[in-house]
Amino acid sequence: MATFVLSRSNRHQLKLAKAAAKEQRDEAARSREQAALAEVLIATEGLMTVVKRNSPEGVQEYWPVLTAAMARWRVELGSGDMEQEIKNWPLFLRTTAFKGVSGKATNSTEWSAEFWKLGTGIRLLSSVVLAWPEASQAGRQAMREELRVFRLESERPSA
Repeated sequence: MATFVLSRSNRHQLKLAKAAAKEQRDEAARSREQAALAEVLIATEGLMTVVKRNSPEGVQEYWPVLTAAMARWRVELGSGDMEQEIKNWPLFLRTTAFKGVSGKATNSTEWSAEFWKLGTGIRLLSSVVLAWPEASQAGRQAMREELRVFRLESERPSA
């Protein structure tokens, strides 16, 4: 039976290799998250452009792009409170976009309200996306709560 003995220098080299591998994994995870966040920004901006053109077909066609971008961010987030909140946003944005597009043809006040809601939601989501990588855990919880409150208040029927 052969015995493998690590010398002090070999142990040190192994420690350094493990640390370097962990650093590479962490950097790869940050890069994937940044790419996912960029996709969310691009998708929400694209949705806003389609809504400005008053195109229900465009909103429907853009739906998979938005859903895929948000899903990619959810994958990078893993499980947790923010992942649960982000899961609700594609449908919220789509529903709000459709209300805005359909309301423009019949009622300019309704269209303005829905367009404002959509624009505000996208700006809020974009500010969260931009701040997310550098935010502390407490900051991330505050951002998640801000998204949740805005979405729930926006989904509440008008009196």
